[in-house]
Amino acid sequence: MMAALGGLYAWSIFVEPLEKEAGVTTGFTQLIFGIIIGILPVAMVFGGRIVVGYGPILAGVLSAILFGTGYIISGVFRASSPSLLIGIGLLSGIGTGFGYIAALSTPVKWFPNKRGLITGISTSGFGAGAIFLSLFVKTLISREFYVHRIFLYIGIIYGILLLVSSFFLFEPDNFKRNRKNTEHKQKWHFDFMRRKEFWSLFLGMFTGSFSGLVIIGNLKPIAKYLAVNEWAAVVAISVLSIGNTAGRIIWGHISDVIGVLKSIRLSLLLLGIIIVSLLLVPLNTVFVVLSLFIGLAFGANFVLYAASASIIFGTKRLSEVYPFISFAYGLGGLLGPPIGGFSYDITSSYSFAIFMSAITAIAGSVVVPALLSFKTLDSPESV
Repeated sequence: MMAALGGLYAWSIFVEPLEKEAGVTTGFTQLIFGIIIGILPVAMVFGGRIVVGYGPILAGVLSAILFGTGYIISGVFRASSPSLLIGIGLLSGIGTGFGYIAALSTPVKWFPNKRGLITGISTSGFGAGAIFLSLFVKTLISREFYVHRIFLYIGIIYGILLLVSSFFLFEPDNFKRNRKNTEHKQKWHFDFMRRKEFWSLFLGMFTGSFSGLVIIGNLKPIAKYLAVNEWAAVVAISVLSIGNTAGRIIWGHISDVIGVLKSIRLSLLLLGIIIVSLLLVPLNTVFVVLSLFIGLAFGANFVLYAASASIIFGTKRLSEVYPFISFAYGLGGLLGPPIGGFSYDITSSYSFAIFMSAITAIAGSVVVPALLSFKTLDSPESV
């Protein structure tokens, strides 16, 4: 499920085909990507309620239907602007949110003593998704398939994969019993929003997401701007995804060893330094290597804050609290990629976007750890 949903990180490969075939601007393509990211955490909130009340299988099935339908609509209507906004932006974004929270919260329930590592493993599929999708799309583009036809194939194939995967989301018996005892008695509890730790995690998620998504959403056009050749640009998308995948597992393990607080500081600092390095050494091989390390650092966002939320608020509340923390990810997606795309439309340069991205991450590495309580993150609640 995560791999199918994570294909959204290959979005930059669609930028040029959409500009040519649909006649849209770079900024508009990034607006679509931003809408997906922005709607994802909103969908996670409601998807989390479905998981808590009815189980992850239902959330997964709804994810498959919405995600597949969204891409099919864009394919049927030949990638028109409204079909991109409604189909891929809105429907697939909601489907991604439903599926993500179902596939994220289920494994943690089985391994509460290894929150960091299991979160890293489960979300690594999301990072790997762009590898498969970028290779699939590149193959079809090389055979002169129209982009709307590619969307149609994605909707059908990925919709089926998500649907089948949904039926493997089993939960431990104690969670099933708790659901049965509290069925139809769910209430919205927002007490966690009164805690400083929640907003500290929100800020950390925002700075890391904003910085990384500016680059990820625009990676292929950034490569073109830096005079990186076509081969290296496509490889960079896959390599960044490999880093994003491996980074989630690596940071999960690191956080279990040195703690999430130090891991948050280190990951944001590295992300900022690596991003600004794109402007210093724009060579083909170096661009690919830097893309790998951007992915490694970016992957920390989806492990450290979920693990921290589980520690601070308890595993049982993860599917309730984490979606609200992920609003920061959505905000980063709504702002980052479009700012990068529209700044290029205006200035014909990605330098401003790259510098802004790097500064945001570095600032986060200083501010976020200063706001978080070391003692709280070193004293997990019993679950």
